[in-house]
Amino acid sequence: GSQIINSYNLGTISGGGYALLGGLVGTDGFIFNGGAFDVTPSSLPTIANSFNAGAIASSGSNETIGGLIGQFDYTSTNGTTYIQNTYNLAELTGSSSTICGLIGLTGAPVNISSSFNAGYVGSGHNAIIGTLNGSSGTFTNVYYDSSTSGSSSSYTGVTAETTAQLQSSSLAGFTAGTWGLASGMYPYLSTIYT
Repeated sequence: GSQIINSYNLGTISGGGYALLGGLVGTDGFIFNGGAFDVTPSSLPTIANSFNAGAIASSGSNETIGGLIGQFDYTSTNGTTYIQNTYNLAELTGSSSTICGLIGLTGAPVNISSSFNAGYVGSGHNAIIGTLNGSSGTFTNVYYDSSTSGSSSSYTGVTAETTAQLQSSSLAGFTAGTWGLASGMYPYLSTIYT
């Protein structure tokens, strides 16, 4: 499948009604009127060593927003999407109930590891991932900042941490070499910031 490696977004992203918005990927197919028409790829992507720090906002309704991915593989299950060593720092805003720290909505299995969200998504939204749409999710060493996200996540393998805990120099699953770790700073990707 396709790969997104060592990538990041710093720019502001905006949209209107029925928008599918993500810091790295809006959607992997074309969704019309919230799912009336769906075209999906034959294989799902791997996203690694990447992040979003650009604010994402929608002024419409029925939008799907994720810090990394808005929506992917809405109806088919062509495999598992692997997301490793990623994070979102940006605020995500809109009127929809599908506004989530890393992924808005997925219809296929997803495996997320060594990733975190510190961006604001607000009450009633999920700090990491929204609807799994009948598929499964595996989460290993995935965190969200309970002080800044304004939300929570109850998936097994997802842990709430305070800002101070996330900005400690020792965080399980975040290894030196891939990650830069320093007290008082969120983990950052050494592959991008050298």
